[in-house]
Amino acid sequence: MRFGPTEEQDELRRVVRRFLEEKSPVAEVRRLMETPEGDEPEVWKQLSHELGLPGVHIPEAYGGQGLGFAELGIVLEEMGRALYCGPYFGSIALAANAILCAGTDAQKAALLPGLASGETIGALAVAEPSGRWDPDGIATEARGSGSAVTLHGEKSFVVDGANEGVGVAQKLLELTVEYAKTRMQFGRPIGSFQAIKHKCADLLMAQELARSSAYYAAACADEAEKELPAIASLAKAQVADAVLRIAAESIQIHGGLGFTWEQDVHLYFKRAKASEVLLGDPTYHRELVAQRWEI
Repeated sequence: MRFGPTEEQDELRRVVRRFLEEKSPVAEVRRLMETPEGDEPEVWKQLSHELGLPGVHIPEAYGGQGLGFAELGIVLEEMGRALYCGPYFGSIALAANAILCAGTDAQKAALLPGLASGETIGALAVAEPSGRWDPDGIATEARGSGSAVTLHGEKSFVVDGANEGVGVAQKLLELTVEYAKTRMQFGRPIGSFQAIKHKCADLLMAQELARSSAYYAAACADEAEKELPAIASLAKAQVADAVLRIAAESIQIHGGLGFTWEQDVHLYFKRAKASEVLLGDPTYHRELVAQRWEI
């Protein structure tokens, strides 16, 4: 199992970051927040047709690039860093993976090529009004047979955006360190004060632990599927806790300005809070880890 990025993975990160810095600056994120759609279809077409990102980990037999979950993780991290507004997480990380893991060969052949090309947008509907994410919490029923099947039930929290925690944490840390270097108090940058230095160091440790957890889970998805259920829950709990902590501390270091509309930090804080509870909160996933490891 490889724990460092390859040259190809580093290049993928550079390409995706360059694209998102151009197409998804914070000003564009703020603009899209005010629109009914919440995303820009033209940017989705570009990242689909020019970069082929929707098919990054989908097998070549189904129209994808046939890379791995580590590459998918890189794309998601960079999208989180840019607060990308688009259906990538819901369509590719959730819907496409659900089909890959649970679909029949016929279903994969019918559904994955459209998702891989970006022509089709998918959404995974799991949670219901109870708020539970586990299979036992699903009450929706499929009734009928053949092509005459209808679904009866209600779904909530269907993801149609992007919640990529490690990238959010990285950008928050960058914004906070830059602010600490330039914010003057008592005639010197606040980053020169020992308390702020220690806090930034702690945030860096939290961010690196979150990244390591996420990429270890991606490596397990590629190479150690038996370990994946427990490691995925461990990564979800670790990343969610770390991102929210970094977000909260970033607000504190920015002071009263941190939650003003003019500052970008609060946008990442909101994304961090949403990511914390999406697909189950940290407490829920720590319980799953305990069960799967029989602790």
